[in-house]
Amino acid sequence: MLSADTSPAQEERYFELLRRRTPAQRMKIVSATTRQMRHMAEAGIRLRFPNATEAQVREELIELLYGVEARQRLCGKK
Repeated sequence: MLSADTSPAQEERYFELLRRRTPAQRMKIVSATTRQMRHMAEAGIRLRFPNATEAQVREELIELLYGVEARQRLCGKK
């Protein structure tokens, strides 16, 4: 189930449209969705830390997506 406000008929139609796409087309959709999610996450970080540099935004994003340990390992600090 996609969402509580999506009817079963609409949901089935959505999946039918996805099934008609080629694997390359579906990958393109996934890639675009992932890119949009990343932009939204970065925007949220910038709202929380308005004075952050691009490097600081990138570090916060790493922590958000992969956790504190990944940030420490990749950035050398917390």
